[in-house]
Amino acid sequence: MAALRGGESNHQLKIALCAWESLFSVAVGGVAPHVTELARGLSRLGHEAHLYVRMGSTNQKYYEIIDGVHVHRVPIELDSDFVKECRPARRPPPNPEPRRPPARAEGDRPAPAQVQQHV
Repeated sequence: MAALRGGESNHQLKIALCAWESLFSVAVGGVAPHVTELARGLSRLGHEAHLYVRMGSTNQKYYEIIDGVHVHRVPIELDSDFVKECRPARRPPPNPEPRRPPARAEGDRPAPAQVQQHV
C-alpha cells in the first residue's frame, strides 16, 4: 500500500480501471465521478492510470490523456436491452486510432500492476 499512497517507495504502478461510465465519456450515475476522481487521484500520486470506458459519441477520440489519465474509449453498439449493450464490442472501429501511447524514452512498460472494474 505504501506504493499506492506515494509513501516510502518510489515505485510507479501502471493501473487499469474498467468502467461503464466516466466523466471523460458517458456520465449516467454515481460511478462516473467516482471512477474519474479515482483515476485522477492515482495519476496525481505519480502512477500511470489507464481508464477503459465506453465511447459516448462518434466525435470522441479512442485514446487521449486527460488530467494525466490515459483514457481508452471502447465503441459499443447501443441497444435497448441493457444486458446486450454491456457485452464487449465485437468489431473493431473503422480506422481506429492507436490504443497505446507511443513508446517512451525509457522503453515499453509491462502490463498493468493492478486492475479494477466499476460497473
